[in-house]
Amino acid sequence: MAKYYDGCPRCGRRDFGEILHCKRCNTDFCTKCQGKRKLADGTEYACCPRCGAEIDDDDTVVVVTTEKENARNR
Repeated sequence: MAKYYDGCPRCGRRDFGEILHCKRCNTDFCTKCQGKRKLADGTEYACCPRCGAEIDDDDTVVVVTTEKENARNR
């Protein structure tokens, strides 16, 4: 059974979009409080706000649920 989220576990927002889980540092966070990193060459990417793991990397940061799925699990 999927877990129900009352809001983002990190910032508490109820309009969180997606809840993401970082396997590197075991943090749950929403798309609104994700971090942004900038490399030396000017490239920016979305990352885990705690450890900086790249979100595009499928095996490190995964989507746990979306707002729509979360409403069904209520």
